[in-house]
Amino acid sequence: MSDALLDVREIETKFFLRKGVLTAVDRISFQLYRKQTLGVVGETGCGKSVLALSLMRLVPEPPGKITYGQALLDGDDLLQKTGPEMRTVRGRKISMIFQEPMVALNPAFTVGDQVAECYRVHEKVGRKEAYARALEMLVKVGIPNATRRIKSYPYEFSGGMRQRVVIAIALACNPDVLIADEPTTALDVTIQAQILDLLRGLLEQAEKSMSVLFITHDLGVAAVLCDRIAVMYAGNIVELADRYSIFESPSHPYTLGLLRALPHRGKRKKFLDPIPGDMCNLFAPPRGCRFQPRCDRAMEICSKERPLFRQRNGNRWVACHLASGE
Repeated sequence: MSDALLDVREIETKFFLRKGVLTAVDRISFQLYRKQTLGVVGETGCGKSVLALSLMRLVPEPPGKITYGQALLDGDDLLQKTGPEMRTVRGRKISMIFQEPMVALNPAFTVGDQVAECYRVHEKVGRKEAYARALEMLVKVGIPNATRRIKSYPYEFSGGMRQRVVIAIALACNPDVLIADEPTTALDVTIQAQILDLLRGLLEQAEKSMSVLFITHDLGVAAVLCDRIAVMYAGNIVELADRYSIFESPSHPYTLGLLRALPHRGKRKKFLDPIPGDMCNLFAPPRGCRFQPRCDRAMEICSKERPLFRQRNGNRWVACHLASGE
């Protein structure tokens, strides 16, 4: 893992609103290596989805804008590309599974048309060949009676079947990087398990050395699917390490709080242990560490100086004054 396939350097995304300027992604850096799955976890509103949209260059402008940083995909900066240049990259080199299958598909076109479009746009094949390959992809993602249902419209599919179509579109051209933005959030629990099993199987069969950025609020899912985990809070990554280190010896108080809030097998507790308080106001974040108002281990320096995101023991990165070496 000497070279990063995706090297994100201090990316910053802001929203310019009537209420003020909101920094949703605040100078985030990380590396994604080939054939690796990096999980991004954190509570709702921490900026996970905005990070994904920033990498895909899909942040609505206005009110949003990527104001700083680089996102190097095989050395090519995605943030410097023009709109037409980025359209040639999306779907072919970097692709995304959206979290809302109900709205991710165009209701005016059949599912076959929407999958086939990937091949026609990116691989310049004819209509007949594009449809044949779309059919293969629908079969691969587990659409029953795919030969008949390729001519169906999205409204004729259940939520789970729509998400399978969205996955088919995302994986059609074997992208180098796949971003999965909470792909099971809107689905029933049993369907969630099926989709996760499907994703795991498809990634194992991927023709290329595909890398995955898997965004989730569920640490249990991250533990199963991800090689490394980045913990995100209030627009920042506060800890990044391999999944074993994250679960066995968390270094940041927020990571520890997330783990304490999980149900544990064999422990008969009436209630979980939630993290007290609410996430800080991103329009006016506190000085110093953003987690400091909710941290039971906060020191005086935590309210004055923002901790740097630094490499600690081995391949662990932490932004905390309590971490060794500060």
